[in-house]
Amino acid sequence: MKVRGLIPSTIVWRDITGGGIYDAYLDATSGVDTVTATATPGYPSFVDYEVYGDVAAGPCSPITTWKDTIRVNFYPPIDATITPNPTVICGVKHKSWGLGINIC
Repeated sequence: MKVRGLIPSTIVWRDITGGGIYDAYLDATSGVDTVTATATPGYPSFVDYEVYGDVAAGPCSPITTWKDTIRVNFYPPIDATITPNPTVICGVKHKSWGLGINIC
């Protein structure tokens, strides 16, 4: 997740779904404009994160702080079996819904 237009040292990311227990999914919770959420076993289907900080604007700006909410959806891993075995994989194409595999 990324936020722009805020002073990095003032940025705070926090879980508002589980009362803070899902902050542990984040690789950082403050001082950065970009974070990655990585779920652990037993994860919920989604977590809402609030991000806020001071706006990086001139002294004439009417807005000094900004806050928003981002929903992160977690999906179970895809488990697939490819036959015949052994299979020769020629290449991989990435698609928005997952991986498509070309078989030779």
